[in-house]
Amino acid sequence: MRKKIRQVGLAVAWHHARAVDADYTAQAGSVAGLLGRKQIAKYHHMAFAEFGISPDSYGGTWFGAIPDSWELEMYGKLYCHDCDPVDSK
Repeated sequence: MRKKIRQVGLAVAWHHARAVDADYTAQAGSVAGLLGRKQIAKYHHMAFAEFGISPDSYGGTWFGAIPDSWELEMYGKLYCHDCDPVDSK
């Protein structure tokens, strides 16, 4: 189990680095390199998919019963209070 958790963590870190690089390249949002809530949820979903983990697992979007956009709007500031305020896709 510890090995799998490490593998998932490394995949999340790799996707985070790629998302930051892409954000710098695209000059997305209000601060290049500072990710928004949607960007963070997206890379978590991508990393989780590699392992067959549900996107509503920790670090993704937790409430599978409501659309991600609603969740990010209602609760996003709780776990991402210093994210880029201009949320890029």
